[in-house]
Amino acid sequence: MTSPDDADQCRFGLAVSRNIESIAGELSAAWDAPDGVAKNWKEPGAANPVFRTGDEALQAMIGIFVHGIETVRDQRVKPFYKGEGKRPPRGSRCYGAPKTLCAPSTEMSRASPISGRRRTCAAF
Repeated sequence: MTSPDDADQCRFGLAVSRNIESIAGELSAAWDAPDGVAKNWKEPGAANPVFRTGDEALQAMIGIFVHGIETVRDQRVKPFYKGEGKRPPRGSRCYGAPKTLCAPSTEMSRASPISGRRRTCAAF
C-alpha cells in the first residue's frame, strides 16, 4: 500500500466483491431450488402458473435479452450520439480520461479512475 487511501480502496473493493458473491449465491440457490425459478422455465404446461407453453417461455427469455440490450443502449451509448459536438456526460466512462477509461486493457484496468494512480492491492 502506498497510502491510507489505497488501503481504504482495497477494503471497499473487497467488501463489494463479497457482497456480489453473497447475492450471486442467493440467486443461484433460488434458481436451483426444486420449486424455484428454473422450474417455471424448464417445465411449461397447464400446471405452470407462469408459462403455459414452451413458446411463452422462449418469448419471455428473448424479451429479457432485448430489454437488457435496450437499457445498455439508452444508458451507456445514447448519451454520446444524442448531441453533436458535446462533451461526454459526467456519468460516462469516458468523462475526463478518454485514454484510460475508453480503451481498457489489462494493464490499465488497475488504474484508479479518481487519482489515475495504479492500485497495488491484490483484491483487484
